[in-house]
Amino acid sequence: MREALHLKPGQRIAFLRTGSTWKLVPVPNIEDLFGIAKGADTDTDNYRDRSTRLKDRLPVLADA
Repeated sequence: MREALHLKPGQRIAFLRTGSTWKLVPVPNIEDLFGIAKGADTDTDNYRDRSTRLKDRLPVLADA
């Protein structure tokens, strides 16, 4: 599993529940996030806050 997720010894992972499915996600170090928003549009006219993003979500399917 470590090889499939490209995990390093001692690296932390998070367990995320999505409906009835669990996902294992590596927790990034702060250094890994450096430059992640490079080139992002910071114009406030194009800013989407949480309320507009929630409208665009797909409906959640009920558990079978």
